[in-house]
Amino acid sequence: MTQTPFPLEVVPLDEVDQDIINLLKEDGRKAFTDIAKQLSLPESTVRYRVQRLLQSSVMQIRAQLNPRKLGVPHIVTMRINVACDRIDAVADFLSTLPEVQFVAIVTGHYNIIMDACFGTHEDLLALFNKIQRVPGIIHYDSCTILKLLKSEYQYSFTEHS
Repeated sequence: MTQTPFPLEVVPLDEVDQDIINLLKEDGRKAFTDIAKQLSLPESTVRYRVQRLLQSSVMQIRAQLNPRKLGVPHIVTMRINVACDRIDAVADFLSTLPEVQFVAIVTGHYNIIMDACFGTHEDLLALFNKIQRVPGIIHYDSCTILKLLKSEYQYSFTEHS
């Protein structure tokens, strides 16, 4: 039997759940009454299902900010090679940095990838200086994103299950 490195808690979704999720992906502020009307469901059913989807961590509803409009015009992606016994500790530390937006432990030559936003090159240099002092980091490289074409970490349903 094949085992995953972490237990998967699969939450079954039916066609109605998927339809509700797809409508909220278009507009996370859409009123339950509007969703109910579009799907020909009682508003109480939509409300119940959305609460269940939120409580089971199937989805989250958040505001997505545009860093450039907030005066933070630069994004850097970093690939980090870490000593095997320090991967979790380094990833946890990087996750605490306010400028870091995304951290993942990955397979391949590098153990961690991360994205960070910064306003000036001095801010980026300060981030590099922080990272260089972290115990366990063997090597890292970075690339500055020049043009962001898509920024969505969303799963899309291809068909109803």
